[in-house]
Amino acid sequence: MRATTEKEGGGGADVVFECPQCGKSLVIDARGAGLVVTCPGCAIKMQVPVPEADGPGNTSLADYTHSPAAARAGGAGDAAQRMEVRPEDLQARREYLETYQQESRRRTERLREEMAAIQSALDRMVDILQ
Repeated sequence: MRATTEKEGGGGADVVFECPQCGKSLVIDARGAGLVVTCPGCAIKMQVPVPEADGPGNTSLADYTHSPAAARAGGAGDAAQRMEVRPEDLQARREYLETYQQESRRRTERLREEMAAIQSALDRMVDILQ
């Protein structure tokens, strides 16, 4: 399962991946990498993939790990600071996701139109063959 991270307006990163069963495109905050989630499309449980750090905009799981060992090593303050969410960040993430949703709806509608055209052509072919 391939996953990528996308930086959005608020400066945070999201993990973008697809459900292995139904192919639904899913987005989760990068801090959710490695968690088990339920697909809203087909209801299977799956583990959120950990994106590979392959560029300056991408981060690795180590950037989002909040283990007890890290806390004992003095990383608890850093982990708590990374988990803080400002209202501006939430608003930016919301705007990004709303735009993403609108674009997905537009693409879905275009696919429906294309499928209707294909079905119409198939119906005409059946009529001709009969």
